[in-house]
Amino acid sequence: MNFSFTPFGWDIIPGYKTGVITNNWIDEKTNKLMTQFLNRHFDVVLQSCQLGIRKPNPLIYRLACHRLEVQPSQAVFLDDLGRNVRAARDVGMTAVRVRETHQALRELGTLLGVRLAFEKTDSSSSSSHVSLKSLRKRNIA
Repeated sequence: MNFSFTPFGWDIIPGYKTGVITNNWIDEKTNKLMTQFLNRHFDVVLQSCQLGIRKPNPLIYRLACHRLEVQPSQAVFLDDLGRNVRAARDVGMTAVRVRETHQALRELGTLLGVRLAFEKTDSSSSSSHVSLKSLRKRNIA
């Protein structure tokens, strides 16, 4: 099943900056729409097609931290590819390998001390939409 994220605004987890690092290419029609969507919902968007560097190049992770104004040790990176996760860890980020949505949200929530919920909002199609909600802040010992 394929998932796409609906506009949820990451401000549901107050106090956290968010960013996207994407290995993409320029498509005149779709790139503009994707860029507008991402820019509305994330503090920083790094697109490889604009920068000329791609994951797992360490420079792109360092640039993301620089633009978010955080040290790598203050950042959590999520990706489904092991080589990208390893590269993020190599620059000092905490990294979560996404194998499935619930697992990644559980790990991210534990790291942030926030309980995250996953809601499927369209079960009738193969490309379901999901939203994230911060249920409550809690301390994880």
